[in-house]
Amino acid sequence: MDLGLAHAQAHGYPLLVGSCVPEHLSLYAKYGFERLPRSQTFESDVVGQLANTVVCDTTALPSPTDARVAELRRELQGRMKR
Repeated sequence: MDLGLAHAQAHGYPLLVGSCVPEHLSLYAKYGFERLPRSQTFESDVVGQLANTVVCDTTALPSPTDARVAELRRELQGRMKR
């Protein structure tokens, strides 16, 4: 997850949209995702169960995710300069 967030930041994609089962909302929150306001749980064809639409603003990640993503970006930038 951290690598995907670092990639999104590095390539100018500040907002991410996805979905997750209701039981995983607290897990996704650790990475900065939250349920899309005013959205409803829906039957997902992909996973065959109820899911929520979630969004993440990669410019405002929670701790400690922000620090891990920043470190990944530094490492990736260093490798690209070689």
